[in-house]
Amino acid sequence: MATPQEEALAIFASVVDNLTTADADLKSVLRRSTHAVRLLGWQENLSWLEAELNGFGPDQALPWYRTGVRAYTTWRAYTLDANAKLVITENRAGEPAKRWFHRDIRAGVAQLLAAAATGFATRTGREDTRHLPSWDQRVPIEEVEVVPGESAAGVLRGLEDALFQYASRGYAVLRFGDTVGDVWRDYRTSVDQALARVGLQDHLEAIRTGLESDNPERWRQAMWACRDLLRDLAAHLWQDSRETYPHLKDKDGNPMSVKSDRYVNRLKAYFHQKGVTGTVGEYLRAELDRINSSIHTLNKLYSEAHEAVSREDARLAAVTVYTLLGEFVARTDMQPVVEYPAHGEPVEP
Repeated sequence: MATPQEEALAIFASVVDNLTTADADLKSVLRRSTHAVRLLGWQENLSWLEAELNGFGPDQALPWYRTGVRAYTTWRAYTLDANAKLVITENRAGEPAKRWFHRDIRAGVAQLLAAAATGFATRTGREDTRHLPSWDQRVPIEEVEVVPGESAAGVLRGLEDALFQYASRGYAVLRFGDTVGDVWRDYRTSVDQALARVGLQDHLEAIRTGLESDNPERWRQAMWACRDLLRDLAAHLWQDSRETYPHLKDKDGNPMSVKSDRYVNRLKAYFHQKGVTGTVGEYLRAELDRINSSIHTLNKLYSEAHEAVSREDARLAAVTVYTLLGEFVARTDMQPVVEYPAHGEPVEP
């Protein structure tokens, strides 16, 4: 019998496969993803998936692709035909042009799928009567907010992208989680000891306690603690007073700045000065840029959307930073660069 993890792994694999085809069934994908999340006990994501299925409540935070969606208001006339069915036509008797605006979309996936071709309308509560020449009679009219089909389709595309990213990440966590755990355990002793020697163990403790908390604000603090750890590590490892490092160039071809506020550049220079050059050095310098950019970008996006940082994003940042610290411990002596030679090649460790 398959374990919950194995069953969830198979579900995420099928979801990723489905979402790479042109005719993915989003309702089915959402239901299967919800089942996988329940199997795993990932409660922080369950409310999002259920809301995508059934619609978001008035107080629920919306993902980015459901906010700022183009819609318009207009008036429509309605009457009952002989079969007592509601017949709707837009009023064309001199009413103002459509008024476009941006709104949030809280409808569930079924309504969005139905609206992708024709859009959907919501009553505003304003009513009136108007003589329509085409009907040669006075008829009741009502104001409605209309979400056009292309706007509904845009929300669905955003949802599809979010589901693909989520399922892909879930698959990777389940498929390679043991491997990541082994790497974490292998690095833990050496990294912890190295950080303790340079007085930075408090940062690591802040990251750990933040990730263990159920408070989303603590997850944000854990993410910023990752940034602070790299900043203070750079201040300890790079103590040369010069403002540039001539052995590495910036994007404009100038000597790389290593001023006190350029902590990522200082860590790059430290790797280089300790002899971590060539392909490995280039890769680790790129990783420093990527990690720093990711932390800043995630916090910026969450701040602008007024949403809490997710535990998964904070956890990913922590694991990545911790693994990078392992590279410092494994490839250097962790002794500060106080003054490097003004000329010549970097000093070997």
